[in-house]
Amino acid sequence: MPETPLPELLPCPFCGGIADIKRFLFDGSITAGCVNECEVGPETVEFVTADAAIKAWNTRSDIAEARIAAVTEQRDMLQRTLETRAERELEMLAEVAKENAELRERLSRLEQLEHFLDR
Repeated sequence: MPETPLPELLPCPFCGGIADIKRFLFDGSITAGCVNECEVGPETVEFVTADAAIKAWNTRSDIAEARIAAVTEQRDMLQRTLETRAERELEMLAEVAKENAELRERLSRLEQLEHFLDR
């Protein structure tokens, strides 16, 4: 009989990071929790089945859902800010490179003129 796929784990309600299940070798019990370097380090109690651990992990209060939404929104905003800054910095670098090329060309012309005048 084919195994039923496990439900997807929701992200950590505190940091928005990835969650995973962990099986303990000594007794076979299973927990679900955040595998990110989350300061809170949330984890469910031990369960006999992965399904039960996942169901417990995915059960959220309205406060947790609001926190997830806020963290996700903040992460997205920071990502957009980072991308915008990176684009601006690339544009500035391109401008500086263009100015440098123009200055090199002017310097080359001045050196040629100086060489001509020294003759």
